[in-house]
Amino acid sequence: MKRIVMSLVAFMLLFTVIKPVVGLAEINEGDFGDFAEAEGISPDTLEELILTYLGKEYTEYNSIDDLKEELGEKITEENLNELMETYGFSSRDELMVELEYQDGYDKSNSIEDTYIFINILKHALSWEEFEGTEITDESLKQWLGDYEMTLEELNELLTSHSDSLSNYQYLEDLEEAILGYMFMDAILEGLAEFGIDRQELDNLAKHISSLDFEDPALEEKLLELEKRADNLPEFESSTELTEAQIQEIVDLFNEVLDIYQMEAKFYLTKDGSKKAISIDELMILESTDGADLLIELYNKQGELLADMIITADMFGSDLIDKVTEPVKTVPKPQVENKAGKIINKTINGGKLPNTAGNYAEGVWIGIGILAAGAGLLFFRRKNKEAA
Repeated sequence: MKRIVMSLVAFMLLFTVIKPVVGLAEINEGDFGDFAEAEGISPDTLEELILTYLGKEYTEYNSIDDLKEELGEKITEENLNELMETYGFSSRDELMVELEYQDGYDKSNSIEDTYIFINILKHALSWEEFEGTEITDESLKQWLGDYEMTLEELNELLTSHSDSLSNYQYLEDLEEAILGYMFMDAILEGLAEFGIDRQELDNLAKHISSLDFEDPALEEKLLELEKRADNLPEFESSTELTEAQIQEIVDLFNEVLDIYQMEAKFYLTKDGSKKAISIDELMILESTDGADLLIELYNKQGELLADMIITADMFGSDLIDKVTEPVKTVPKPQVENKAGKIINKTINGGKLPNTAGNYAEGVWIGIGILAAGAGLLFFRRKNKEAA
């Protein structure tokens, strides 16, 4: 069970670690304009430089500091000389000739006025146009054969995600999108086992995006929680733990939820009745007496974000244990979006022991599944917006 505690805390920590990649925050137009003005250039010119040489929109950066770091210093005589020495240019004229050849540089303008930032100049010197595989009838037929997919199945999958083949020029981009869609569909199919739908994942993703991931205190707190979780002993049931260790797990659970500004409510449901139960009680619960476990997640304003059901049968089956085991292999994508088959072929697991504490493990798994699903949806949404 310790792996479940660690997984949830680690997943929450993941948001702070990879935030530059997925764009959990973005530069607004006003801040961007102020930065451009402070650098003595127009926002349009700066935006064009970023798009042309860095291949991004300025809104893909999490902060002005991140943008500054990628742009580097403004070009000066000193750093220009250092660059020429590094690249083996004996004179400015020689550098200008190379820029003209590589980048279509207009020698009537100065290097400083054209490229402005030293890292932009470096990108211009190392500029290589992306050479992807053009989508043609022949190349697409080959690609479909490799993935054992028909054109009709491809179009059906794209349409189900409000996408179209006409949006792609290169096979590499199409492949990335298709793998993402298939993986997301696999997640959604797995979550459906717990009564979780796409709208609930949307709610969680929107909630996650509202958090301030620029706050260094958040990352520091999560790192501390990860250390505390790591200090827990290995265990499979709460009967193996002391009262202090059980309380530490409860505290970790509550602190993670508090950091993410969420609250969890738990109920045992059976034959139409609904009985509230606390996380402390779940930690030592020996039997649900055939009742299902209902988990509800709320924001701090009391709005329901998502709920899920872990049935009594699930606690006695291998379903929960399956989702806690590591993936052994990366499967080849299947046709007809057979997401369930991918999961079954790549995840192994046996039955959970019928001992006290398995219900607490179910809670951790349930919250972790919701978080993972919402996180994947959030990542895909941000990456699609950035594309």
